[in-house]
Amino acid sequence: MVKGRTQTFFRQAVPACVCRPYLLMLTSVFIPPRNVILDLKRAIFYFLWGSKSERLRRDTMRETKEKGGKGVPDLFLILGARYATIGLAAATAPSGNPKTAAMARFWMGSYLRKLKLLKTDLKVPVSFYLPQSYHFIQKFLKHFNLEKQELHILTNIRSVISVVQEREPVSPVRGLALGEPSTVWKNVNHPVLPNRLRDLSWMVAHEILPVRSVMHSRGMSTSPTCPRPGCGAPESVRHLLWECSAAVEQWTLAGSLQFPCLPAREVLTAQLVLYGVSQSQQTPKDFAKQWLTLAAIKDATWTSRNLLVRKHKQIPPLAVIRMAAATVSMAVAAGGGPRTQPQRRIASVPIRMKEPEPYGKSSKSSSGLTLRERQVGRSSRVRISSEHQDRIPRDHICLGEQDELILIGAHCTPAQQLTFKEKRFLTNALLLIVLNEDTVFTPKNIL
Repeated sequence: MVKGRTQTFFRQAVPACVCRPYLLMLTSVFIPPRNVILDLKRAIFYFLWGSKSERLRRDTMRETKEKGGKGVPDLFLILGARYATIGLAAATAPSGNPKTAAMARFWMGSYLRKLKLLKTDLKVPVSFYLPQSYHFIQKFLKHFNLEKQELHILTNIRSVISVVQEREPVSPVRGLALGEPSTVWKNVNHPVLPNRLRDLSWMVAHEILPVRSVMHSRGMSTSPTCPRPGCGAPESVRHLLWECSAAVEQWTLAGSLQFPCLPAREVLTAQLVLYGVSQSQQTPKDFAKQWLTLAAIKDATWTSRNLLVRKHKQIPPLAVIRMAAATVSMAVAAGGGPRTQPQRRIASVPIRMKEPEPYGKSSKSSSGLTLRERQVGRSSRVRISSEHQDRIPRDHICLGEQDELILIGAHCTPAQQLTFKEKRFLTNALLLIVLNEDTVFTPKNIL
C-alpha cells in the first residue's frame, strides 16, 4: 500500500495509537463539528496513501481485513459511538451522581420513551425537544439503524461498533469465477505470507496495482500498453501476471522442477495464481506452501517489471524465478517470527559529569586505565583497524558504555578515507560523527 512495510506500520499505527486516544477523550465531553471530522478523515487517508491520489474507495478501506478492507478506523462511527454510549448510559444506567442522571433523563426523556428505553413516568418532567448536544445521538442512531437495538448494546461502545461492522458486505472481487470473495480475502491475509506479499495480493485482488492501464485511466500515464518489447496489449493486472508472454514463460519455468509444490503449467489456472482459488482439494499445509510460492513469483514478476519501466533493465525469466525462490526461502526461514524487520533501537548515551580530582593525583580512573587506553581498548573490541586508530587525535572524547560510542572532535578523518569495513562498523554501531564542526554524517548517509 505504501513504499515500505515499515512505513506501512508507521502510517497505520499513528492514526490508531496517537490520534484516537485524544479524540476519544475529546468526545467524552462534546462531539467535534462535522467539518472537523471530514478534515481529519481526509488527512488520515492522505497520510496512509502518501499522496492525494487514493487508489480505493474509503468505504472499502474502512472494512475489516476479512471483508477486503484494511481496517482503517471510521472516525464518525468510533467517535459517535463513544459520545452516544456515554449519553445513553448516563440517562438509563444507575449512577452515583443523581443530578447528572436526572438532567440527562430530562433532556432525552421524550426520545428514550419513544425508543422504549425508558419507562413512562408522568411524575417526572421531560423535554419534548432535544438540544443540539443530544440531537447528534438521535442522528447517529438513525444513520446506522441502531434505534431497535437493545439497551445493553447501545450502552457499550464495542458492541455498537461490532454490530455496525457485521452488517457491512464483503467487498467483491471482479475477476473471480470460482468460490466466494470471502475465500479470496482469507487467502490474501494468510498467516504464511509476509506483509509485503500480503499487500501485493490485496492490491491484485482489488485490481489497483499501479500498472499502465490503471494509471492511464486516471490520467497518470500516456499509454496503457504493456512495456514488454513486442507486446502491444493493454497492461492490466491479469495481463501482467498471467497473459503476457513474459509471464507465460515464467510460469512455464516455475513448474514442478523448480517448485515441487506447484502443479504443471497445463493444470495451473489464472484463478489459482491471482486469488488462490481452485477446484482441487488440498491440505492446509500444502496450500500454505503453494500460496507462498505463487505470491513470491508474482512479487518477483512485479519487481522485474518495475526495473524494466524505471531503469530499462530487462531481467531474464530464470533470474525472476531465482528471486522468487530466495523470497520463499527467507519467508520459510522466518517461520513464526515477525513478518517485518524490527525497529532498530538507538541507544542513548548518558554523559556523566566526573568530579575533578584533587591536585597531584593520577589522571587514571578507578580501574587504572587512562582515557586513551580505554579508547584503544574499545576500538580493538569493536574491531577498528589500527590505521584508523592512529587517525583519531588524542583530544577526542569517547562517551558511552560497552560498544556504543560517540566520537566528537574538531579534526575527524573524512568519510571518504575510511575503508568499507570501517563504514559498515560505523553504520551497525549507530555512531554519530561530527566532521569539521559543521558536517554531520549519520548512518544513513555514510555509505
